[in-house]
Amino acid sequence: MRQHNVSSKPQQQASLSVAVYDWCAGIAVNMVMLSTVFLVGIVMLVAWHLSVFWTLLFVVPYVIIEGTFLSANLLNIPHGGWFSLSLAAGLSSFCLLWIWGSAQKAAAVHK
Repeated sequence: MRQHNVSSKPQQQASLSVAVYDWCAGIAVNMVMLSTVFLVGIVMLVAWHLSVFWTLLFVVPYVIIEGTFLSANLLNIPHGGWFSLSLAAGLSSFCLLWIWGSAQKAAAVHK
């Protein structure tokens, strides 16, 4: 009985899309965690009036851990991660341009 050789091309494409999605989720979580740590550091300094020593004692270990995870995720940029980053950069540029244009329009109206 002859078995049919089923191509694994769709499975490879599916696993690639899952890998890209996992990478996108991983870098998003890393960036959120890093920004949260920096924002908590700012709150510790400004709102809670803690010394720089205690703030750095809290922030530095988290930045080291999250920076390690981020560096591991950045190794995937040549393998499809560039698309997510370029899409995010394009959308962020559009939003920043919109904000700048709105500020220019408001300044011109109030002149």
